[in-house]
Amino acid sequence: MPPGYQPLRDKLAASEANLLKSQELFALSFQHSPALMTIAALPGGEFIEVNEAFLENVGLAREQVLGKTTLDLDLWVDTPQREVFIQQIAANVTVRDFEAEFNTGSGKTRFYLLNADRIELRGQPCILTVAIDISARRRLSRAEEALAVVERRYRNLFENAAEGLYLSSVEGNFIDVNPALARMFGYSNAATCIADINQIDRQIYVDPQRRKDFFDRVQTSDLVTDFESEIRRADGSTIWVSESVNIVRNESGEIDHLEGLAVDVTDRREAARALAEARDAADAANRAKSQFLASMSHELRTPLNGILGFTQILERDAELAAKHQHGVGVIHESAEHLLSLINDVLDLSKVEAGRLELHPGSFDPAALLAGVVELLAPKAREQGLSFVSNISADLPSRVIADSARLRQVLLNLVANALKFTREGAITLTASRISSSDTSSNHSSIRFSVEDTGCGIAPAELTRIFEPFEQVGPRDIQAEGTGLGLAISHKLVDALGGALDAHSTVDQGSQFSFVLSLPHGTETTAPFEPSRPIVGYEGSAKNVLIVDDVLANSEVLAGLLGPVGFAVETAATGEAAIAHVAAHPTDLVLMDLRMPGMGGLAAITQLRETYGPTDLRIIAVSASAYDFDRESALEHGCDDFLPKPVRTDALYQAVGEALGLIWKHVAAPAGSSTPFTENSPPSFRRGGCHLRTRLVR
Repeated sequence: MPPGYQPLRDKLAASEANLLKSQELFALSFQHSPALMTIAALPGGEFIEVNEAFLENVGLAREQVLGKTTLDLDLWVDTPQREVFIQQIAANVTVRDFEAEFNTGSGKTRFYLLNADRIELRGQPCILTVAIDISARRRLSRAEEALAVVERRYRNLFENAAEGLYLSSVEGNFIDVNPALARMFGYSNAATCIADINQIDRQIYVDPQRRKDFFDRVQTSDLVTDFESEIRRADGSTIWVSESVNIVRNESGEIDHLEGLAVDVTDRREAARALAEARDAADAANRAKSQFLASMSHELRTPLNGILGFTQILERDAELAAKHQHGVGVIHESAEHLLSLINDVLDLSKVEAGRLELHPGSFDPAALLAGVVELLAPKAREQGLSFVSNISADLPSRVIADSARLRQVLLNLVANALKFTREGAITLTASRISSSDTSSNHSSIRFSVEDTGCGIAPAELTRIFEPFEQVGPRDIQAEGTGLGLAISHKLVDALGGALDAHSTVDQGSQFSFVLSLPHGTETTAPFEPSRPIVGYEGSAKNVLIVDDVLANSEVLAGLLGPVGFAVETAATGEAAIAHVAAHPTDLVLMDLRMPGMGGLAAITQLRETYGPTDLRIIAVSASAYDFDRESALEHGCDDFLPKPVRTDALYQAVGEALGLIWKHVAAPAGSSTPFTENSPPSFRRGGCHLRTRLVR
């Protein structure tokens, strides 16, 4: 070997050794790289070599991969994207930062960043590809993008919200405000508002204590809503703002900042104030109306008490001439009509004021209906009308309701039918609505009043239940006030039903309602007077009548004296107390409104002196509201009689208070009218007691 060749051979050997070492290092790096690395032959793309990371990712063994392409292994999620990658490597020799989505052996897809170079391996053109998993980075990027979108949306909402929004520090500075809040506080823009207000509690709260109260609530809750305060604006004017605040705390649980919503409620508060003032004014007007009606009722009932009282006394006078008896009857009927008008107005005022009270009790519905027929049958006969009563035999024997109000409704409906019927018939019907529940302790009863009168036009039918509305022929309208149906409608509603009306012009009308009534039990027999009273058993009872109006005292004395009571009178509460102290007194009939010491004050003093059993007291008053009765009973009265005083009601109250056994006029020979010594009296016009027999 020539001497010059040895160094060359040594150098070549060293180079080969270095190359081998480099190849070993490359192979080692290739196989153990965390990145996915592949070598694929060109132009087909068959895998010549892949590393462990690639095999682990695709979930295949080496022999399953080598000689296959990415298409064979279905690695590319987006196949057209593979073509783009191949085109780039063909044109540019290298590809950098190419993002692609691959299927993996786990069944999920992941994102990779591809870097590829064209190389030659043993004379074979190949492509060396390194794939770095960027799935986590992409998720973060997408989250950041989503967050950015949310922030943009939030900012857009924040900037364009109609309500005021803000962030504030605990120290009392605004961190951020939206334009709406700036305008609310009187600033042209948010930046000026933030810069100008550095002490929220002192600068914008008219009452700094409100801010303190607000923070007191913040300390105990993470959410404060609808906290209203008066706020001072930049120009010095004030508004009312409702704040709702979310409290954001740090990891230590301390307040970091506040997120607030502010709404200008000045107009709402002003509307509420105006509404309250209007309500107060309406309440005051209602009170004034009620006081006026109560006063007018009292003033009208007082003379009516004299008129009706003396007509009842005169009707008992057997020596009164027949023509005078007729005149007394006309006076009585006219006074009763006037009283009914007063009662209608009072009932309407009670309904409108929400003061209508019901007094339910046990009663026989068939007997109540028979009483309605008995009372109005004579009027029907006078008009030449038939009055038919269809009362079902299966009505319960006792039900519980306010019988007086139910009777009032039925009387109103029948009276209305009589008014608008010139010929034909009036039919009062009461029927039990069948129920599959035989064990029920309630019964549904349908009441109806039907006539063959002039009928009501459809256009007028919609307003017949309005107060003071009158429909039908004008010559008939003049006969009433237009309150009967309105009151009946309200009363039926209060009783738990609904009053319906059906009518055909020139054929007639029907008014009906259904009440579900609980069954009642037998009680003490109702007040059913038979023959007039002439006295009572036992010694004479001493009665003191206390009234500042002489006519009222004379009426009571004229009714009580002839049947055996020793009657004295007094005109004031003081005189009544003095009389009871000086004279034996069994019963006091006490007016409530008198000059000086009123009736209630006198009753209170008498009760303190004599207790509840030594002296009986009955209030007699022209004040006919329920609260007048309740007040009298609360002050110690045994009973309450409204003026005008009815003779039978007076005797019933007096008899119950003193425990009397009444004596009546002797029954006519052959009379079959039932009679008991305990029966209270009855005084009917002309001595006629009409009764309609109920046929079951």
